[in-house]
Amino acid sequence: MTTAIIANPRAGAGKVGRHWPRFERTIVKHFDKTAILLTKAPGQSTELVRQALKHGAERIVVLGGDGTFNEAVNGLVDPKTNALVSNCPPMMFLPVGTASDFSRSTGMTGLSLDDILASGTPRQIDLGRLELTGINNAPAVHYFINIASFGATALIVHRVNRSTKRFGGKVAFIKGTLEGLASWRDRRVRIQVDDGVDEECAISAVALANGRYFGGGMMVAPQARVSDGLIDVVLIKTANVLKFIKYGGKLYKGRHLDLPIFSLYRGRRITIQPADDRPAPILVETDGETPGYVPLICEVQPEALTMIAPWHRAEAV
Repeated sequence: MTTAIIANPRAGAGKVGRHWPRFERTIVKHFDKTAILLTKAPGQSTELVRQALKHGAERIVVLGGDGTFNEAVNGLVDPKTNALVSNCPPMMFLPVGTASDFSRSTGMTGLSLDDILASGTPRQIDLGRLELTGINNAPAVHYFINIASFGATALIVHRVNRSTKRFGGKVAFIKGTLEGLASWRDRRVRIQVDDGVDEECAISAVALANGRYFGGGMMVAPQARVSDGLIDVVLIKTANVLKFIKYGGKLYKGRHLDLPIFSLYRGRRITIQPADDRPAPILVETDGETPGYVPLICEVQPEALTMIAPWHRAEAV
């Protein structure tokens, strides 16, 4: 079986690039036949996955952060149809990123790369599919594996991506969160979830969750499961710096959903539209990337991807 190994040398504030020979030795000893593909620019993981598929790769291993894995997952999408290619090969994620939030939902936390590679087993998991307005203002489709969000959280991600991360992901996200919340002004949106929810409200942020964690370890969606066929919709209303300081501890532990500024819905199809007359677009982020703006439609793609991970250690699947 041919295994394509896609690595982002910039991941982990350059850690992958600095220690690549050691990473390479660790990975290749677990597979019989490998092809090494290193990214050279942001967004290139998508194209490298497509190249690997053309050359018959039967397994794809991605070394990098959540953004790298997000790009790789989108390489499984046919750009002509915006649908996943047939017979997607199994994928494996080796987290060496700033936040590595998705790894927290998949049993990888605390494991070495060697342990992840040795103990991984396959499982069918869901993906999220977004139809939205792209960065170039044209209609776009983007898939995500962990969490998509918009509002203050997307602004925070934008700030974090442009900041230094030498003190680690959690510090970078706390700093970015405080700065983002200080500059954010709430927006009114209309939220529809399947046929049962139709609400218009002012929000600070909304998380569309397949996984449970984002923002460098915040358990924003503690009830989310990556294989339940549902998206958890977490509304965050009237958030600000003072409320983050007050409630941040509960948010990191997943004990926040009973607080008045949070609401939770669950569904298979979520539609979001702006409901105010402000001209500024509302930015959307997916797994740390920023593919476009609201309005959007989010649909779950049940059991769309075979992922190899130490599922026996996962908190919930």
